[in-house]
Amino acid sequence: MRWDARPWRTLNGDLGGVLLSLENITERITRRQAEDREREARIASLAFFAGGISHEINSPLQIILSEVELIEEELKEPTAANGEVRDSVKVIGQTTRRAAAIAKALRNLSRDARQDPLSTVRVSDLFRDADALCRKRLESSGVSLTLVPPEPELFVAGRTAELLHILLNILNNGGDAALLGDPWVRLETRFDDTRVRFQCIDGGPGIPPENRKRLMDPFFTTKGPGRGTGLGLSIANGLAQRNRGSLELVDDRNTTFELRLERVRGTGTE
Repeated sequence: MRWDARPWRTLNGDLGGVLLSLENITERITRRQAEDREREARIASLAFFAGGISHEINSPLQIILSEVELIEEELKEPTAANGEVRDSVKVIGQTTRRAAAIAKALRNLSRDARQDPLSTVRVSDLFRDADALCRKRLESSGVSLTLVPPEPELFVAGRTAELLHILLNILNNGGDAALLGDPWVRLETRFDDTRVRFQCIDGGPGIPPENRKRLMDPFFTTKGPGRGTGLGLSIANGLAQRNRGSLELVDDRNTTFELRLERVRGTGTE
């Protein structure tokens, strides 16, 4: 509650009394706290990926540098081996595109899309960005990542940054769970005329029945101290709803988180 007290005066300038006002600002404070938590989670996600992304970008840059030095040496000779030069140019092209994909995915993730309208998003673009940002971290921890290629002309309604945030959250949760069982994670899609379902499946031991109803609760986590805040799934669930979708646990044999979004027709946006 917010109180305010102001004096009021008569036409002669004398103090006539005090005007007291009371305003209920619970909704405003709650909304601001939710926005603050979401912002903190986004910053935490960026920080979480920063180390892996630094390595991801540095590796192709080192390859590019090595190949450029090789070309420089070859071109010093009057009878340069054109085949080796062509091979080096090919490697440079491949690694440059890889570095560009990582930078693009990071840019998409870091965008504050809260004020953006829903747009048409190509599903394969989401898979590409998720792969660029997730694969190295999961594989370096011993978890294999499989992204089943979606239909190239499959589109959903949403905001790219927020949808990518959801996918990264469930993929990394799946990776953490897989370390406790079979070390693999798979992302695939199923769809009909109106909906696209993103399914993240992991080889972990599963979620105990007593924890399932609390998975989306803020601050609930089954991870050890320092490994989770309990906000990831809660915020991901909120983002799914904000994009006219839903996020649910739908497993039968393996743990499966399913993100359901509205299917649309269109050309997609980057």
